[in-house]
Amino acid sequence: MIDAVDLRGTPMSPILESVTLADIAGGELPGHVRELAGDPNAWVTHWFQSPGQIQGTGRKV
Repeated sequence: MIDAVDLRGTPMSPILESVTLADIAGGELPGHVRELAGDPNAWVTHWFQSPGQIQGTGRKV
């Protein structure tokens, strides 16, 4: 089963709106995306805790 994630209105929106599958397949990304990806903090998982979840796992209590 595939879950859908709505990323409109998130920090991902500008990336999704400016990168095509052809860009990815060709190994070419727009400059602003390369800059974001070059930030080491961009590759760190940032967990959030929703009410009723065990912190850092996404599992419900």
